Parts: sequence; C-alpha cells; structure tokens
Amino acid sequence: PEPPPRDLLGHGQKSGTLDTPEWVVTYVRLLRGRSLRWLLLMLWFSLAVTGASLYFALAKLLKISVEPPWGSESEAAKITYDQNFPPMPIVLFGLLSTNRVNAPNLSLINSEAEMQLELL
Repeated sequence: PEPPPRDLLGHGQKSGTLDTPEWVVTYVRLLRGRSLRWLLLMLWFSLAVTGASLYFALAKLLKISVEPPWGSESEAAKITYDQNFPPMPIVLFGLLSTNRVNAPNLSLINSEAEMQLELL
C-alpha cells in the first residue's frame, strides 16, 4: 500500500489536491533547519559576487572601439549618427509642488511656465 500524499511540510494532504513529489517534500523539510538555509544563502551570495567580479573584468576586455574605414558606408553612417544623436544622454525631470496648504483645489501645474533648454 502506498502512503497517503503529503503537502510541502510533510503533513497529510486533503483529498482532491495534487500529489507533491517526495524530493520536494524532503527539500522543504530540510530547509526548516537554519544551517542549510545559511549554507544556501552563502552559496548564492558567493555566486553573485563571483559573477559580478567576472562581469566587470570581462566588460573591460570586451569593449571595442574600431573606427570605420575611410570613405566607406559605415563611416557615413557614423558621421550621420554623431550629427543626429548627442554624445551625452538628455535627462529630463519635472517637479510639481505647491506651498499653499489651505488651497487644495488649486492646480499644481504652472500654466505660465516657459520651457528652458540648456545644452551642456
């Protein structure tokens, strides 16, 4: 005779629920102990730190800056790209505020504001 199905904590399941594989039940039961949880946490942390250190080391090696050949279509594309897209990203931000505590129905948008562009 087969033992009755169990849930993740090893308790008997109610009838009509899905059967949980035995290895999942065992794994969850083992995770109740702090030592295994700390071991897994340290394992994942060490993998993350190792991956981050490898990423930064390899990112420097994989960075390529090859100029296009003179007179080629790729040179024309690079010139067009440099003319149409600025080298620095444009950062836009807005701030809405009011200093009128007793005027909740006033709009926070200043309709008299003028747009000012500043290129760095």
